[in-house]
Amino acid sequence: MIFLSTLIKVASVATIVLLAGGSTYYYLKNDNNNATVTNHLKGNHAHNTNIHHAKLEQEDVHICNHGHFIKEIEIEEPERPAEIPFEARLSHEQMLIKNHKQGNWQTIRIKTDYSSFQASQQQADFIENKLVKAATGFLKAAIKVYPSSKLFLSGQCGSVAIPRSYKNGVSNVDLVLFVTATTQQDSWVARAGACRLDPTTLRPTAGTLEFNLKYFNQLDFSKLSEGKWFKWIQTTIHEMTHVLGFSSGLFPYYIDPDTMQKLGVNQIVKTQGGRDWIILPKVVNAVKSHFGCQSAWGAPLENNGGQGTAGSHWERTTFGNEAMTGSEFPDSVITLFTFNLLESTGWYNMDHKQSEPFNWGKDEGCPIAQGKCVQGLREFCTPGSEGCSSDFTGIASCSTGDALTDGCGYWRAYGNSDCRYNSDFIGQLAQYGGYYGNDGKCFFTTLPTKIGFQGLVSDCFKATCQNNVVTFSISDKSYQCVTSGQVINVRYSYYSAKVTCPDIKHFCSTQRICPNSCSGVGTCRGTTCYCWSGYSGADCSISE
Repeated sequence: MIFLSTLIKVASVATIVLLAGGSTYYYLKNDNNNATVTNHLKGNHAHNTNIHHAKLEQEDVHICNHGHFIKEIEIEEPERPAEIPFEARLSHEQMLIKNHKQGNWQTIRIKTDYSSFQASQQQADFIENKLVKAATGFLKAAIKVYPSSKLFLSGQCGSVAIPRSYKNGVSNVDLVLFVTATTQQDSWVARAGACRLDPTTLRPTAGTLEFNLKYFNQLDFSKLSEGKWFKWIQTTIHEMTHVLGFSSGLFPYYIDPDTMQKLGVNQIVKTQGGRDWIILPKVVNAVKSHFGCQSAWGAPLENNGGQGTAGSHWERTTFGNEAMTGSEFPDSVITLFTFNLLESTGWYNMDHKQSEPFNWGKDEGCPIAQGKCVQGLREFCTPGSEGCSSDFTGIASCSTGDALTDGCGYWRAYGNSDCRYNSDFIGQLAQYGGYYGNDGKCFFTTLPTKIGFQGLVSDCFKATCQNNVVTFSISDKSYQCVTSGQVINVRYSYYSAKVTCPDIKHFCSTQRICPNSCSGVGTCRGTTCYCWSGYSGADCSISE
């Protein structure tokens, strides 16, 4: 039996507001370095009397621990052929060969089985209809396979005893996910793993997806913000992607789709310089193009985080907010790198318009593409600095506590500082010239300090880019950045302040202004939502 699994750990992050002597103190604890930044809002101005004080709020940082849960694969009998009727096995092989010859790729058909799932009604509704539905909708929109004729499953799939009905075969399905739940005190939120491979293509055809209800018991579903919900969806997609093939335990089964023969691990991964590198041609070509590094020969995999993380995720320093790096990251995205890797398994045909725009390291050369921390690049920073995330989506600090970066400082948004979503903190800034919304972006500015948020050097403003001109607004008054680094004098109420214009070319390349952020269930490219399967509408808000 095969059981390839992944584990998500949690590190707690607090955003705390304390009241003392008529003043408000903001303690913003960074997601990963536990450094505390104190900002003092003076309480003597009349306009401060309407402040809505924030509550203690927990943010979860998900650290994937995939490698600790990889089980030994019984290669001799990975697909249990003796349990499949000979006629059915022959028919399946003939169908796959025919589809292969005709190039008959079809949308992946995913069946989610909840027969072993036990949770409260509210938890079950959230997991099934908010998380799993959205995540499988993404996979169905993005992936095509050579369709299976019939899947025959029996025995165990991880902790799940496969229902007897599967022994007789299930039709019109390419992947079965057995969704389960448990309550454990261990520090993990979710884990997933493949447990069966197709007898002909070796593609994963079944797996488990398990949620730890310990963390769902702590959720107030009625108050769950959009930003947090979107992060939970990304976590679920991350786990399912391990089932699909992004796993060192599945590398040996990648095939050449033209011959249906295994590629061989030495054609997939190379070990050099203390880490593994993906050397698949499609992935390498993406590295060359994205980073502007024509001498690249591989894409670095994570070498930190211990056996649980190393080897089955992209390197954090190189790939930043790519969703398949080893821990949760603000504004994570599934990019062409993961799409190209999945396509290189020989099992999938990917719809690349569902991959998300990616700006980390764009055109910045070979050192960052090789996993090096390069001071002076826009992603990296001096420890102790405050500012904006490299994609301008949130107010950030220079994070040095990420276990995946060897102490390399990089800009990382606070857990409650995303300019696109309301939070206790961003909501208060919005009362004093700031802004939150789909078109919210972070700027360096003296405005918060002028008002009384001492030590805060950036704020969120409504902003757009057109014809290489960045236009931002403060309380309905617009200003224009025409050159990078330009300093603009602004006013809010009776305060005068300065705003420093960003690198305009980079700022404009990060612009994604889709309606309602595609409701978290669509891929935003420019101003257009590409809705995932099961959702429709201009903003993907209609659940079908």
